[in-house]
Amino acid sequence: MRESFVQTASHYGDLGSHAGQYAGLLTYTGLQVGGGGWNWDLRYAVNQLPDAGLQQVLSTLSRTLEPDERREDYFRNRVLPFLQRVWPKTTDRLTAGVSAGFARLCLVADDAFPQVLGAVRDYLKAGARRAPGYVLLSFKDKGYADRFPAEALEFLDLVLVPGAGVVPEDLRSSLRAIRAARPDLAETTRFQSLLDLAGGTLE
Repeated sequence: MRESFVQTASHYGDLGSHAGQYAGLLTYTGLQVGGGGWNWDLRYAVNQLPDAGLQQVLSTLSRTLEPDERREDYFRNRVLPFLQRVWPKTTDRLTAGVSAGFARLCLVADDAFPQVLGAVRDYLKAGARRAPGYVLLSFKDKGYADRFPAEALEFLDLVLVPGAGVVPEDLRSSLRAIRAARPDLAETTRFQSLLDLAGGTLE
């Protein structure tokens, strides 16, 4: 039973409308069990998933983290071990869709935002390429710029790229909030790079 469950990952494309459910089940299994042969089996299975399957895994991780009131504990005790033991380590799996999934994981982290960012920063490059408007709106709604200005600046610098359709005023709003919370950050290379992306001015 366990072997067939794991091997099904190699036939993800044949699952049709049930493919997402399978990826979700893999994720929940990985969050609940640990140690022994399960880690190897789950790592093997997740590594067999195509890009769409990996994105579904990340979507499931975000859904489990978002409603949990003790997000920091849940991330540290469940999600982080999953990423460390199960998630593919090869850089060739880091597509735009996967990066976007990691960006969403940060966006739903709330009080655990600095902790999540610290763990997934290497996966965030250009994570907002597909939907910069959604990322900036969600980012603003969470108030990350006011609450965690240094981490917020790092996040925006990682996920936003030139030519991705960033709305300058949306970015300027976040940069103004970061500057208000930590004026010293306005002198950093990261801030200046994002300022250029926002049109060169905060006015």
